[in-house]
Parts: sequence; C-alpha cells; structure tokens
Amino acid sequence: MFEVGQLVWVLSSDESGAIIPDRGPVLIIAKYVGVPRAFLYNDVENERAMGTEEKVIYDILCDGVVELGVDEEWLSSYL
Repeated sequence: MFEVGQLVWVLSSDESGAIIPDRGPVLIIAKYVGVPRAFLYNDVENERAMGTEEKVIYDILCDGVVELGVDEEWLSSYL
C-alpha cells in the first residue's frame, strides 16, 4: 500500500483510527514481509501480542529515530 520514500501518519494505538496528535508525518525507509514488531526486544511478548503471521511491514523514520517492523495497519496516507 505504501512505498519507500512516502510520508505517512502514525495512528493511535487505542484503535480509534485517529492520527497521533502533536506528531508530524513519518518517512517510510523500508518495506518488506515479516511479523510486525510491537515489542522489539521481547520476542515472547511480541508473539503474544502480534502472533506469527507475516505481512507487509515497514521501517519508518520518526523524529530522527528509526522504528522497525511497523504494521501497515498502524499507518495512514499523508495526502
């Protein structure tokens, strides 16, 4: 759905579908197939929360920090 180099919004984790307030758009820097990473350094909790299904995920640049394994469902088009 999204492409490398595209600006997107990050959605709130409360499942409202709202864009996170007070945060600008983020830049997609990689797109690949894998398991989304809600917990980067805790595989057990990540599997519990996200399961093991592989899907399209993204790495994003957000406020100067690279976030890895972001689920497509957590993003929304900027334009």
